[in-house]
Amino acid sequence: MKEHFLKTYGIHLEDIFKSLPSAISVLRYSVKVIIPELTKNAWKINNSVITKKNPLATKDNYCYQMSKNNYRKEFTQPRVQSVFISIIIKVQPKYKPLSQLNSKIPNPEVEELFKTSFDAALTHYSGTLNKLYSVDCESNNVNLDTGKETVISEYVLVDQAYFVLLMRLEKNEFVHTNKRLKKNLVDYFDRHGAAEDKTQLRKNKMVAEALAQLNSIASIRLSSN
Repeated sequence: MKEHFLKTYGIHLEDIFKSLPSAISVLRYSVKVIIPELTKNAWKINNSVITKKNPLATKDNYCYQMSKNNYRKEFTQPRVQSVFISIIIKVQPKYKPLSQLNSKIPNPEVEELFKTSFDAALTHYSGTLNKLYSVDCESNNVNLDTGKETVISEYVLVDQAYFVLLMRLEKNEFVHTNKRLKKNLVDYFDRHGAAEDKTQLRKNKMVAEALAQLNSIASIRLSSN
């Protein structure tokens, strides 16, 4: 997995997280505790809505629960630090810095927005996977939240992700950036329009400087993958 991540994004997986073991521990805790609790609460609150959309849904088949054996098989036995971090998250104080982890109940508008976004992503992702069974399989750079082509200024979260990625690669002097990733970055930022404020103007300048550095790298240094 780490090798594929490096090949795709040009950065090490460890560079994304301040502590990769801690991030894995939080993921394990989420899978084992948080997600089952969320589905249980969702059934209690919206079971009439759920059964209306899916008449076959019941509490047993809707509420997600990973058994202990499956958990150990999927993630192996959690280490001591994983258990320790899980306890910290559960009894976290209501003041900084751990207060950032406090869960906030979304209002109806946010909840509806999440449902719409999730359903759209699921639909587009399923459609993309189904194409893999086709003989003429072609993978386009599509935003799964919208179903539209991934282009700059179309989706603010994508813009942020591309900007952060480019800045990280520049910081590492594009040492692991291959030709395919380079082309994707250049094509994406090539379509940006005029800056509307000082913040965007500053970002555009940073992007231009980073792309100039990327383009100045000798092609022999970039792998062909």
